[in-house]
Amino acid sequence: MSAVATKEPKTPELNRMAEVRVESQAIGDFLAWLQTEKKIKFAKYYGERLAPAQVPVEDTLAEFFEIDLKKVEKERQALLDFIRKKS
Repeated sequence: MSAVATKEPKTPELNRMAEVRVESQAIGDFLAWLQTEKKIKFAKYYGERLAPAQVPVEDTLAEFFEIDLKKVEKERQALLDFIRKKS
């Protein structure tokens, strides 16, 4: 029985995450330090009103590094499917 040749999926978003991992980790650690050690709260304007921002650090870093987290998840799933089919 021969296995069907399946091409490894392309993972540009995962590749981008890997490229910026060290820098992203340092920025994330700094933001967490500001929040925990210095008790700094992040806020956003909603019209004229300033209110606490409830945005996860991961989402903020992804936006900063121009990484689409929905695409990242799709690429992870495609990679897992590829690995499973290869086994």
